[in-house]
Amino acid sequence: MSGVVIEFDAGEVLSRLNALGGRLLNLTPVMEAIGGVVRGSVDLAFTDGRDPYGIRWEPLSEVTIASRRQRSDVPLRDSGRLANSIQVAAIRDRVSVGTNVEYASTHQFGAKQGDFGRTRRNGPIPWGDVPARPFLPLDGLPPDDEREVLAAMRDGLEEALGA
Repeated sequence: MSGVVIEFDAGEVLSRLNALGGRLLNLTPVMEAIGGVVRGSVDLAFTDGRDPYGIRWEPLSEVTIASRRQRSDVPLRDSGRLANSIQVAAIRDRVSVGTNVEYASTHQFGAKQGDFGRTRRNGPIPWGDVPARPFLPLDGLPPDDEREVLAAMRDGLEEALGA
C-alpha cells in the first residue's frame, strides 16, 4: 500500500477507560462528602434551633422547661442524646444520614397528645402536643447545601478523571 497509513491501537485507551470506570463505580468518597454536607446542616439545625431551611423551631412550653434536667429552654437539647446520635453511612453508590433514637420521628414530624396510646395509669402518650421540629432535610436540600453537594460531586469526578 502506498501513501500514509495511520494505525491506532485502542488498547491503551481502553485500559485507561476501564480504570476510570472502576473509579467511577465506587463513589464512596463522594458519598462521604455529601453525607458530611447533610450532617453539617443537621448539626447547625440543633445549634441554631431551626430546621435545615432556616425556620425557627417552636419554643418550648413553660411546663416542658420546668420538667427538664437542665431547666433549659433550648429545644431538643436537654440531654444532647438526639443531636449526638446523628450518623452518616456512605457506600459506593449511596449515603444515609439519620438516627436510631426512638423518639426522633416524634420531634421531626410532631405528635398530638395521645397519638401513641396511654400509660398504665391511663395518661396520654405523649402527655401534650409536640410540635414538629425538623432537623433532617427531608424536603430536598437547602440551596447552600445543594451547591456544596454539587461541588463535592464535581470534585469527585475531577479526581476520578485525574484532572
